Amino acid sequence: MSNLKIKRGDQVVVIAGAFKGTIGIVTKVDTKTSKVYVSNVATIIKYKKKNTQIGRNAGSMINVSRPIHISNVMYYETDKGASRLSYKVENGTKVRISKKSGTILSSPSKNIIKSTELSSNDISNK
Repeated sequence: MSNLKIKRGDQVVVIAGAFKGTIGIVTKVDTKTSKVYVSNVATIIKYKKKNTQIGRNAGSMINVSRPIHISNVMYYETDKGASRLSYKVENGTKVRISKKSGTILSSPSKNIIKSTELSSNDISNK
């Protein structure tokens, strides 16, 4: 699915599953599988064994984000709550619009993304 309305950096709320009601920021969008990685949601602890060949003398624990299907999250506005999104062409450019408030959404800032990725201990699956 190539036309996903949730973008990297959007604030979303989980609407279904074990983490229902949790609010987080999208750190990664996988368009091939239609899944998103949300900060502080669906994290697991991955245990690493010690490996002296690469210089890791002690074992470690790493928090890893797990993906959530995009149908289980919804765009979240701090003043209005969860909202659906639509597209509209204004002045020759395609913009995203919140259905609940009718406001035009700007593209998420990449500086916010980098700061959230650096602050969390998440690693992405390759």
